[in-house]
Amino acid sequence: MSLLYLIRHAATERVPNVDAAHWPLSDEGFLAAVALAGRRFWPQIGRIVTSTERKAIATVAPAAEMWRLPIESRAAFDEVRRGSYVEDYEAAARAFFADPSRPPEGWESAMAARERVAEGLEALLQEYPGQNLALVGHGLLWSLLRAHLLGQSQVDAGEWRAIQMPDIAVWQWEAGEWRLRQDFEGIR
Repeated sequence: MSLLYLIRHAATERVPNVDAAHWPLSDEGFLAAVALAGRRFWPQIGRIVTSTERKAIATVAPAAEMWRLPIESRAAFDEVRRGSYVEDYEAAARAFFADPSRPPEGWESAMAARERVAEGLEALLQEYPGQNLALVGHGLLWSLLRAHLLGQSQVDAGEWRAIQMPDIAVWQWEAGEWRLRQDFEGIR
């Protein structure tokens, strides 16, 4: 048996002319990252894996330092590729989930992103069998992974919207199956 902690990154400073992958944490996000580091589950984690995006790495940096945990970043856990800045992000995200094969203009399809994250998780299980892992990433991608692990064909946009920054979900891997132990909830 092993556990998987899915953690959505903390709140960011939105910068319209900068790719979202490079957005820094906001002051509120930094405080949430420090609070996250104080959670009691860290001693049972064998490895932290983040997306390659600045906000994901910054979210878990205090925990990695405090608990002296190995941390690595992998592009398989980067947020859904979205192209340029989108004014009505909520509408674009709803369209993204509504038709997994036809993304909004400039976006990666939900089908492709779901396959990417599922393959990334499978690779981690092969590399670190039996280890408890903390994956730090993003709301759209974690919504797709959650649906995949639950065997759902599509994500309900309302479920995506419910995942706050930085929420945590806990999954258990046992006998070749995933079981949701705790759905996304906040650290506040």
